[in-house]
Amino acid sequence: MAYVEFLSEGVGRRVSRQDKTHSIKETYLLDRSTPNFLSVRPEPITPVLKTFHPGRHQWGVWLAGYPWQYICAATYRDKLGRAKAEDSFFLFMDRLERDLAKAAGIRDRFPVAYAAVMERRAAGLGASPIAAHWHFVFAVPPWLQSRAQTKARLLWTFSNGDIKIDAYNPIGGGAHYLAKLVGNSDFEIRFYNLDRLTYAGPADLFDAQQTDPYVPDHFRYSLSGQTFVLRQ
Repeated sequence: MAYVEFLSEGVGRRVSRQDKTHSIKETYLLDRSTPNFLSVRPEPITPVLKTFHPGRHQWGVWLAGYPWQYICAATYRDKLGRAKAEDSFFLFMDRLERDLAKAAGIRDRFPVAYAAVMERRAAGLGASPIAAHWHFVFAVPPWLQSRAQTKARLLWTFSNGDIKIDAYNPIGGGAHYLAKLVGNSDFEIRFYNLDRLTYAGPADLFDAQQTDPYVPDHFRYSLSGQTFVLRQ
């Protein structure tokens, strides 16, 4: 990926090539007098207008600071409204916690640490509808991991529909995916029992943004904006 920053209109631009870990590999300062002006691009690239949303980025950084074990995407066989989808999700979590409590030999429920976001969209303004579904991450003590994964799949499939459960990869961007709807009017994240996990992320999210190599230089102190991106 290469970020393009226009230094002054019609004069020059700075291109920073980045790898998938967002580490800056090379930086070029180009203008029309530079020999082989376009030769620094080894292969065709596509210009894209990219919106950078600091709120979403900071939510993602915060969520990524927790040691999640699984990331899930869960859908419904039937179309559900917001209220029924919420009820079904909390019932699913209640049943999962009660099952883990039995395995742990304790009464009531075994607290599962999780963060969950419902995604849905009604049709209108040229947008196609998106049926209600969930994206969530969760964690349990290591000795309950296998049971939690198996039981979560069985409970959701039996009562609701399909579910995809993957091992959480801290560098895979899953936490940032949960934050993709931050700023939307209907965005709401549910998180419970985070006190059972050790937070290892930055204490000051805005301060961390100033040194994050993923954040374009000209957005480090901005609240929102768009940047021109060249994607290989």
